Amino acid sequence: MFEYLSGVIDSKNLPYVVIDVNGIGYRVYVPVSLYERLEVGQGCRLYTEFVIGKDAVSIYGFSTLQERLFFNKLRHLPNIGSRLALNIVSFVSFEELRYRADMGDTSILEQVPGVGPRRAARILMELGEWSRRQEGLQGVKGEMIDALVALGYRKREVMDKLRNFVVKDSEGIESALKRFLAEVNR
Repeated sequence: MFEYLSGVIDSKNLPYVVIDVNGIGYRVYVPVSLYERLEVGQGCRLYTEFVIGKDAVSIYGFSTLQERLFFNKLRHLPNIGSRLALNIVSFVSFEELRYRADMGDTSILEQVPGVGPRRAARILMELGEWSRRQEGLQGVKGEMIDALVALGYRKREVMDKLRNFVVKDSEGIESALKRFLAEVNR
């Protein structure tokens, strides 16, 4: 609904700030990392997401468009609402989480209040699939990544080598894997 709000920080009360935009004060929930950088009286622009919940209408604000995209992806995952998504965005950047997902490391997510080991693993799995789709690594190439990682290869190395690998039309996972391993091991 609102792309962004541009105004002056009127007050702060964790987890939100009130931003005065031409005499109207908007309560905007922000990640803790952003909250700590904002000062009362400071001008700012917050990229916003307008969320209508069961019992409340809320505005969430972010310093970058990528941060907002990350929040939206998280809040649309099963059993993750807007507040938990905001906690995750507050605690870890998308780049860091993506790196940890590539390593299979759930420890950083497990430190977020409300996220246990199973939920952390589920979030990393969902974000990994989404990240591969964003990079164009879906279908046979996505399955190849999963198979090679299961065999002990490093995910980042596999993804780098797969970028130049061409899967032939109607080629299955088995033949593509054999051909890929033959090319890599030359």
